[in-house]
This record gives sequence, C-alpha cells and structure tokens, in this order.
Amino acid sequence: MRVFKRLSAAMILLSFLAATQGLGQGVKEVIERYAAEMGGRASLERISSVQLRGTIEYEDGTTQSFSIIKKRPDKVRLSIVSGEIRITQGYNGSVAWINFEGPGGAVTREMEPHLAQDFIRNAPLENALFDRPGQNVTHELAEDVILGQVDCFHVIARHPDQSYSAHYIDKESLRERRILEFDSSGNLQSEIIPSRFARYGGIDFATRIVRLENGRRVSIMDLIDININPGSLDSAFDPPGAVIPVSKLSQPE
Repeated sequence: MRVFKRLSAAMILLSFLAATQGLGQGVKEVIERYAAEMGGRASLERISSVQLRGTIEYEDGTTQSFSIIKKRPDKVRLSIVSGEIRITQGYNGSVAWINFEGPGGAVTREMEPHLAQDFIRNAPLENALFDRPGQNVTHELAEDVILGQVDCFHVIARHPDQSYSAHYIDKESLRERRILEFDSSGNLQSEIIPSRFARYGGIDFATRIVRLENGRRVSIMDLIDININPGSLDSAFDPPGAVIPVSKLSQPE
C-alpha cells in the first residue's frame, strides 16, 4: 500500500484546471490567471481524457514504472509494475478496486475505505484548486508565502473532512512551486514539488514531481509520455474480474 499512497498523493499534480464558480473574488482572480498561464480554458475544455506513463524512484533506490489513465468526470486507472508483479488500482465511477497479478495468479478486491477516499478524491481531471462535482471543496486565499526568494500566492483547498492542501503559486510565472498536504487535524503529511513543465495538448504539465516527508525526499516521479484524449473506453476502468468485498476480507477464516 505504500506505493499507492504515494502515487495517489502525486495524482493531484496529474490533473489540470476547471471552473471556478462560487470562489471569492481574490481567489478567483489568482486561479483565473493561473489557468490562463497553464494554457487557457479553450485548451482545457478540449481535453476529455489523458494517459500518462513514467517511472517513480524511491528513497531506497528502487525504481518502478507506472501508467495512469483519467477520464471525465471521475474515472481513473493506475498501474504499477515491479519485476513480475503488476498492481492496478481503478475507479469506474462507482467501485474502487485493486488488482494484484503475478506468477501465482491474479486477484481483485475492493479498495479499503481509507485508501478509496484519497484515490477517488484525486480521480477527476480537475485540479484540487477547482470545482470538482460532488466533492464540495472550498477555497481561500491566505497570506502570501516566500519560498527561497520567490514570492508566492497561497491558495488553500479544503475538503469536507477538514483535510486540506496548501498551494504555493509563483506570482511571476504563475506555476505551482509547492503543495503541502495536511490531514483533518492539521498535521503535515507530505510536500509535493512540481518541476520540468512541458506543454501537451496546449496544457502545461509538471513532468517531474518530488515528494517529501518530514523534510526527507521519499520519491521522484518522472513522466516520460503524456497522451491527450487517447480514446479510452469506459470499460477500461472496470475491475478485470470478480471483486472480493472488504467485508469478506475482514472476516476471520
């Protein structure tokens, strides 16, 4: 589960922008400028799905390959390969599942609730800074932050369970410099640092994502391929076989 916790957290940066209805004027102005710099709304609205492939290197030096497919409004499929083992996570809009496949066979089970919550939260194409249908995220503009010598806007995206993310946006380039993730008690969970921005389909993507915990680098994610509107069928997000429910997993043998 360590792998998927870290990948799911980084998925916040593998999304892009959407509408900003209902935001305070200060927040809306910052996000509108951010959206324009990232490629503009016309380019954003043309994207209905995205496929990303890359590698993730952990602090112990191990490297794994991964692929992510996202499709509006909230479908997602994430696979990671390590040697002969393939682990796939998916959400088809109704069921969040995990499939384990290796030399001994394959099994698909329902995702545990605490993992499903974070995974589904990051499933939409829309970035957490923006309106996500049904997720009731609120936004506020906090006091500016200086990172090194860079002056940044400080935008907070708060979820109904009171967990939140703090987004530091460079005032000059209007690119995200850092994202801090906090749990519902206000404890810092991780820091995410995007870099190496490149434009695909008229939209800027961070192609390198560094994740820190307690100031220590725990992973580096590098995107090597981004495919816009790949034509993914809805069935691609369905579990590959019968799903073992969580209730069956928790029953004693």
